[in-house]
Amino acid sequence: MEGSPGKRVQPTSPGSAPCTDRLSDLPEGVLHHIMSFLTSRQATCVLSKRWCYLWRSVPCINADYKQFEVTHSEAGDGEAPALFKRFVNRLLELRDPVASLDKFCLRYSISYDNDDDTDPQDAVANRWISHAFQKKARVVEVYVDLVYADLFPLAINHSVFTSS
Repeated sequence: MEGSPGKRVQPTSPGSAPCTDRLSDLPEGVLHHIMSFLTSRQATCVLSKRWCYLWRSVPCINADYKQFEVTHSEAGDGEAPALFKRFVNRLLELRDPVASLDKFCLRYSISYDNDDDTDPQDAVANRWISHAFQKKARVVEVYVDLVYADLFPLAINHSVFTSS
């Protein structure tokens, strides 16, 4: 499907009239609700010009490291966790600072190999959880996957859970 920049793409199927982009005509609150069912990585993909910045204020952050898993042929070992950390750090950095946050869901896997990082992985996860509480998230879910024998549990800093 090709279209000129700034115009809505109107795909057609054989024997039918052009389709219109009715989703983009919905109110922002409805679009936020729809986007809340997506992972944060999916929500940041630009589907329409109107949706370009909506991800910055979606009331649900669903950060799942599994969205960054790649095969060994696609990337070197250890690249997926680094990509995930960069993505979540950037997501939180670029998020609208006045946007409310209702739910923060983090699915994380911590590996023992931490050679390429400056921050310990526990500190990174604790910083993300703290961010959710600072934004007064009503629901905070943290899942730590222990898939391989070389993984160890997330050490939660209990001061992170100080919340009003």
